[in-house]
Amino acid sequence: MQVYVIALLTMTGFNACSSDSADTRATTKKDGGDAIPQSSTSKTNENNDGISDTVTPTTGPVGPVGESDPPNVVVHKAGKWSSISDAGSPSARHRHKAFFSGDKMIVWGGRASGGVISAAGLGAIYNVKTNKWEFMQSKSAPAGEFNNTMAHWLGEKLFVFGNEPSKSGLWNAALNLWSEVNTSVGVAYTSYSPSVFTGSSILVFGGGGSTNQKKHHAYDIKTNTWKAFSAVNAPKYADDHSLIWTGSKMIVWGGDPEDSVDPTNKGGGYDPIEDKWQPTTTVNAPTPRREHYAVWTGTKMIVWDGCWETDSCKDDKASGGIYDPKTDSWTTMSNIRAPLKRRGATVIWTGKKMVVWGGGAPFTPFNDGAEYDPSTDQWQPMAIEGAPAARYEHSAVWTGSCLIVWGGVISFNPPKSANDGAKYCYEEY
Repeated sequence: MQVYVIALLTMTGFNACSSDSADTRATTKKDGGDAIPQSSTSKTNENNDGISDTVTPTTGPVGPVGESDPPNVVVHKAGKWSSISDAGSPSARHRHKAFFSGDKMIVWGGRASGGVISAAGLGAIYNVKTNKWEFMQSKSAPAGEFNNTMAHWLGEKLFVFGNEPSKSGLWNAALNLWSEVNTSVGVAYTSYSPSVFTGSSILVFGGGGSTNQKKHHAYDIKTNTWKAFSAVNAPKYADDHSLIWTGSKMIVWGGDPEDSVDPTNKGGGYDPIEDKWQPTTTVNAPTPRREHYAVWTGTKMIVWDGCWETDSCKDDKASGGIYDPKTDSWTTMSNIRAPLKRRGATVIWTGKKMVVWGGGAPFTPFNDGAEYDPSTDQWQPMAIEGAPAARYEHSAVWTGSCLIVWGGVISFNPPKSANDGAKYCYEEY
């Protein structure tokens, strides 16, 4: 079963809709570092019968970054937006997780505008083919505050791991039942600890503030056990860095190192079979940054945007680079026609392009986006007509032909989260 996972960046300082008083930094980075699809094999061409009316969008800043179109620009046919049903949808939220199972979108956790979501409404299932929401069992489900959990779709089960044993669990999709997860790792990880799913285990490196920062553990799915892996020659432990899984290695890049107030542009690749690290080159690498987005294309890692200033993130970076682990080399990305710099956006890989949507600048959410094609090094704006209301800290999944966005913060004053969504479908897939 092909799995498609969101890539979401939490917006530090954009906490008008959160009751958090401490660290509000990113969950899994711009991938969250979660497993990124290697190809697009799942095709879904559902119709729009019975779909609810589209929420009138609040258009955010739209426009190119750069002076003009590059020569020989290749323009692809834009996709089209349509709303998805909100009948029976879960309660409004942001900072939640979302996964695509092959025919359904699974939503888990998050934060409500007024605080913690009730345990009975933490999970929900959206059936793409029927355009209907389905019930997720809450009996024996993890309990507590759920923006501080890591979560992965394992192909048939949902893995949730929080900073307390009661906030962890394993949901079986076929049986719609929850079971326990081994929490003997010691200091529990949170969503501030980036992680990747390898297909057989979950790797966690750094993140989570001063307590969890010096962590490097692997969770074995079959044996339900944790163990530390080597940190020899690993990058310095950091916060707000990115992790991606290549199919054979985990690549760690950027973030705030433990011994510095400034971000880095260093990284490393970890081979779990050999239990060894190999540093990534800094030659032609993007400028140092944290809270950036990263996706895996199947052969290369794309890094885009991010922040330089450790405290305020005022100097956002609407730039990026492409890393080839085979040659240990970086290539600069074009930013002509790229979307405006933003935080709290979703960034996913479709199998052909990197798609950026939503997010915003302080107190200004966006409802625009753009697609980046690494084969041509060109950006193309997404259609605005029919797009959902501007938002950030929402979720996004890729179905094989459509981008589905859901939830997120849509208003700062008064603070308000959404429980609606929309899909952006392409004819070319």
